Amino acid sequence: MAALNHAGKDLLRTALIALDDAYQATTPSQRYVAAHVAALRAGAALLALRAKPARSARIRSVWQMVPGIAPELAEWCAYFEAIGRRRIFVEIGREHVTQRQADDLVRDAEAFLEQIAGILEVGLPIPSSWRCAG
Repeated sequence: MAALNHAGKDLLRTALIALDDAYQATTPSQRYVAAHVAALRAGAALLALRAKPARSARIRSVWQMVPGIAPELAEWCAYFEAIGRRRIFVEIGREHVTQRQADDLVRDAEAFLEQIAGILEVGLPIPSSWRCAG
């Protein structure tokens, strides 16, 4: 990660921590929320490293901005944006997710993080034990 700026390194590190939190979580809700946070931070890391500052009065989310610099991630972004709406309700306990839904999101977040690492040409220390978890 030597070629990355400080913000990008920190965001990738916190994405990995959130992904680890997802793998270590004891409830489906905790896994689901942590997995979404991991994906969000990975997207933010990409923006920190590749986005050009722009003046706009309109506030845009990570999920709206990432496809502008990495069009190949557009489907992932649409997916995670939709998940984000549900995540809020899961986080406050107004909606529940199954173990399967949580496990699927953890795997998706990991795949997204790996794809971003590939775009940024960095290796990530993703433990092989994660592949067996969930």
